[in-house]
Amino acid sequence: MKASLCLVTGFVFLLTLGASLIGCSEDESLTRSRVTITRIAGVNDDVDLSAGVFESDVLDAGEDGIPATGDDVYYEDVVLVTVENEPSSAQLGLQPGGPFGSITLESYRVEYRIDGEQMDSITGGLHLVVPTGGNAQARIPLVTALAKTQPPLSALATQTDELLGTVRITLTGTEQDSGDEIVATGEIAVHFANWADR
Repeated sequence: MKASLCLVTGFVFLLTLGASLIGCSEDESLTRSRVTITRIAGVNDDVDLSAGVFESDVLDAGEDGIPATGDDVYYEDVVLVTVENEPSSAQLGLQPGGPFGSITLESYRVEYRIDGEQMDSITGGLHLVVPTGGNAQARIPLVTALAKTQPPLSALATQTDELLGTVRITLTGTEQDSGDEIVATGEIAVHFANWADR
């Protein structure tokens, strides 16, 4: 009787040990993909802005060269954002270009931090597929033309004042196979002024 009791107790112990080994690990909450914004560049000059400053011109004074007249033009500032998708673990065995771990970015948010000033954020939709082990690019509006006609930027059109700030870009989407939410962020410095028209 003692032998069978020890056998049953040992079997229960092994079952308990096996269940604890199969249970959730701390890393199970991680997504398969590690998605990062690796580059933010100006669309017109393709200069990497990670170590520099984006110069946002609040107004083109038009043909007469005089601000606040009927031929003024407000241009939208757009940047080219490069996103990279790497497996979060080499153990996953995800292959570049394979279906598992590919992500689709579906929206963006642009937020501004300017000391003493308030600017509305920009949100919008996009459809950008980033394959496993690969990268992709999207054009994201950094500053809308409308924002340049409203405070605090509109005050810079007829003054020599300048504003310095930081812009944060957040991209959100889902992982193709798991449906996990993906978030990637990047920041650049922005210098707002009525730059000389070129």
